[in-house]
Amino acid sequence: MMEEVAKIVRQALALGEDVFINEETSHENLPEWDSFGQIVLFRQLEEHYGLKFTFDEMIQMENVGQICKILMAKRRGLE
Repeated sequence: MMEEVAKIVRQALALGEDVFINEETSHENLPEWDSFGQIVLFRQLEEHYGLKFTFDEMIQMENVGQICKILMAKRRGLE
């Protein structure tokens, strides 16, 4: 899942393949992850995975690791 989310982060934030993304990647260490970038990122994640995030989930998604954790929990709930 991490690789898939990293690809979506790169697309949403218009990042090159040379930008290293890991579980700790967040708005604090990636300047492109601003408020607009966050909206685009959440929208692309929702479209890609066919789900909707709650406001509480969006608040919890402070980094790529948290995004993966919430996505896995939501996907388990859909099965």
